[in-house]
Amino acid sequence: MKCSVTRLLPFVLAAILAAFPATSAFAQKPSKAAAVKELRGVWITNVDSDILTSREKIAEGMDYLRSIGINIVYPVVYNRGMTLYPSAVMEREFGIKIDPRYEGRDVLREILFEAHRNGIEVVPWFEYGFACSYNQGGGFILEQKPEWAALDQDGRLVKKNGFEWLNAFDPAVQNYISDLVLEVVAKYDVDGVQGDDRMPALPSTAGYDAATIARFRAEKKKEPPASIDDLEWIQWRADILTNFLAELRKKVKAANPQLMFSMAPSPYDWGLKEYLQDTKKWMELGLVDALHPQCYRRAEKDYRSLLDATAAQFSTPVNAKVFPGMLTNIGKDYLISADLLKREIAYNRKMGFAGEVFFFYEGLRKNGNALGDKLRRGPYKRDAEIPFRKGAAWRPRAVIILPTDQGPEGAWQRSGDGQTFALAGKSDGRFTYPLSSVTWERYHIYAKISRDMSEDFPPLYTFVSKMAVAAVTVNRDATPHSVDWYYLGSWVIGPDSDQKLILRRDGDNMDGELVAGPLMLMVDRSK
Repeated sequence: MKCSVTRLLPFVLAAILAAFPATSAFAQKPSKAAAVKELRGVWITNVDSDILTSREKIAEGMDYLRSIGINIVYPVVYNRGMTLYPSAVMEREFGIKIDPRYEGRDVLREILFEAHRNGIEVVPWFEYGFACSYNQGGGFILEQKPEWAALDQDGRLVKKNGFEWLNAFDPAVQNYISDLVLEVVAKYDVDGVQGDDRMPALPSTAGYDAATIARFRAEKKKEPPASIDDLEWIQWRADILTNFLAELRKKVKAANPQLMFSMAPSPYDWGLKEYLQDTKKWMELGLVDALHPQCYRRAEKDYRSLLDATAAQFSTPVNAKVFPGMLTNIGKDYLISADLLKREIAYNRKMGFAGEVFFFYEGLRKNGNALGDKLRRGPYKRDAEIPFRKGAAWRPRAVIILPTDQGPEGAWQRSGDGQTFALAGKSDGRFTYPLSSVTWERYHIYAKISRDMSEDFPPLYTFVSKMAVAAVTVNRDATPHSVDWYYLGSWVIGPDSDQKLILRRDGDNMDGELVAGPLMLMVDRSK
């Protein structure tokens, strides 16, 4: 079957070229103008938001966030007791590989692609943590594993504000949560991981299961106090969660030392008394790289009061590790005004906080992007680098490489848009893309392949360097991709003129039009 791809490419390339520079030397140097050191983050959830309902909406959303100066996103990957990515851990434990709403997709992979091509870091957010359900009596998790339930003094399932809880003191439960986090770290090129007010956390009404009581008796030589607010009892249980956090951090850093270990707990010390989150000790022990206390207050005076208290709690300079969480909207009940948002950000800077994270994405887009556009015109007018990263090169924007007249060998014809080459019929041919980088780095390489191209004769690419030769045949069903971008592989590229990617067709059994289109390259930060 013959098919023409050139009629579609002018439209997709116009959009691509508007967003990316086109070059064959794709390593990017930090911009002199990007001297601001600020963390500018946004939580992305699937509640009261539709950004995750399609790949196209994710792409548009990441483009917009980049345009207003956002440099990091925290997408939900675990809530309602299910994952938004295909999880072997969930399938092993419960026979549910992914939230059924996202069957056939990998939402995390889609976000990583669209965010990283924009130079935005991605830190997956394990929203539910040690909670298992919301007003469902434990849901399918406790239906299958009732022994995992957190119990109160009356032996009932712990429930607070509608959320039902797993026993965060149980080693089996801790291993389950750790396995989810480490699965993401191993499987995806993420920039970090994040827990929140439910990880590690547990309502202070919990801890009355037989195993936890026995553990307290063995360590303290007495019965647990009758009062759940007893300071020794609170601290003892909080220390168990702190130890869990320390072990999880150790495992994450062993997998990749550069990953951001981030937490977004309830404010201290309310979080300690209510959810056993000893944030102050976490920071003293150096367990957290970036802390985002949920300073969710609607009134300006209340926000400032909480921020003042937060700044006073930590011995570490707050501009090094603490970036407050700010409330922008809740459903239809609340949307912060643009003027108040601007004043609160100014107060953050006055108090020494070099950044913030907004809860949540939809607030920036409401009323015709009023809040987001205000950020770009005001406090986010200049681009920023995340303070503790070593320059803009950590997660630079992806770069497009267009085919040039030096690439073709054979009967290639430049297409009507002037930016692609086509090889018709059964002609043999090679098309070479030279690759070079200022410094040696590993890069993810993607090729733009139109869906009109015949699937009977998939493109064959070969990466060639002094260190490696690797051939890739594109499988459009199995290869992770976004829209028309298909993943070829991850290779080390540096200042070596012999590096190249070759698209070729050989032999009489091949038919149909072959197109040499653009490549896209992203820095690979997986270990």
